[in-house]
Amino acid sequence: MEDDQHFMHCFDYIVQAILCSADDALENSVNILDAEGGEEDGINGMGQTHKCRNATMLYDYVLQSVQVPIKPASLGKYSVFL
Repeated sequence: MEDDQHFMHCFDYIVQAILCSADDALENSVNILDAEGGEEDGINGMGQTHKCRNATMLYDYVLQSVQVPIKPASLGKYSVFL
């Protein structure tokens, strides 16, 4: 039950960020160290300010990326989408 609530909280956060902020970068990626001391991409979310915008440009950008795919390098070295 707790995992379901956490998932819904995170999913709701993503939906709000996309629809309200029309922001394709939710928060700045920073390099952090994992438990073994290795480097990985991370996000702490501290100090990030978002302002609601018109989502039309983001929508157009998504449509453009269907025609011309985004380069993997722009996703971050440790992206789960690679």
